[in-house]
Amino acid sequence: MIDCIGCGVNKVHPFGEDIVLAQVLLSDNNIEEIPENFCRFSNDVETLSFSNNKLKLIPNIFDAASVHVMGSVDFSGNEITGVADPENFKGINAGTVTLANNRMEKFPKELFRAESPISTLNLAGNVISKIDEGDIVNNKNGGRNKNAYLLTSIDLRFNKLSSLPDDFRATGIPYLKGFDISYNCFSKVPEQPLNCSELQAFGIRHQRDEQGRRILRDWPVGITKCPSLLQIQIGANDIRKVDEEMTPQLWIVEVKDNPNITLDVTS
Repeated sequence: MIDCIGCGVNKVHPFGEDIVLAQVLLSDNNIEEIPENFCRFSNDVETLSFSNNKLKLIPNIFDAASVHVMGSVDFSGNEITGVADPENFKGINAGTVTLANNRMEKFPKELFRAESPISTLNLAGNVISKIDEGDIVNNKNGGRNKNAYLLTSIDLRFNKLSSLPDDFRATGIPYLKGFDISYNCFSKVPEQPLNCSELQAFGIRHQRDEQGRRILRDWPVGITKCPSLLQIQIGANDIRKVDEEMTPQLWIVEVKDNPNITLDVTS
């Protein structure tokens, strides 16, 4: 393990292949770049944290094809706009990848082009305005990403999205369970993730246009029929009349701060 949290580190020097690390904690420093030959990772990597530094790019120090699966990799709170060496980016073999609170304008498709086996992806707090068709389900050879189905939780809060591609349907990520697009720019509830039969939690709170006006006004009719849905958060919008009866299958229906809403909760 190497632990240099909050030590004022400005530059990371490469350890090389001879040094094998299982845990790397370099949060809260001033690091701008991680060298490509940083180190070799052990068979049981738990946590790699590079959060709250000044990184501009996701370093190309991992390999999605590695036999060693890492627990979590955290690049949150940096200045990341994309990946290093996009054409040759090798991906990340980790269950959880956190890229929250960075400066990405584009969806990091290179992670999925390299077939990274990610199950939980956090992209909250960026400035992503569009996700293109194939960004998740295609690999860099033009075929299908064999690991896209592993995605079960996606956090896209606090971005600038107004639409979603069909990648988010059950045909692309069939086992999606948690999906949050709150604090974006949707004027309609996107139907793609609702097509996933295992979806349990769906968040779409606080949708605004560039002038800060509430733009989500229509209740997604039929959402109560989603087979596995337990929780919907659709507060802080401008939903008016709800034309379907709530079902006891929904454990949480969060509609606060919809000033004109009426809905039937008899059941």
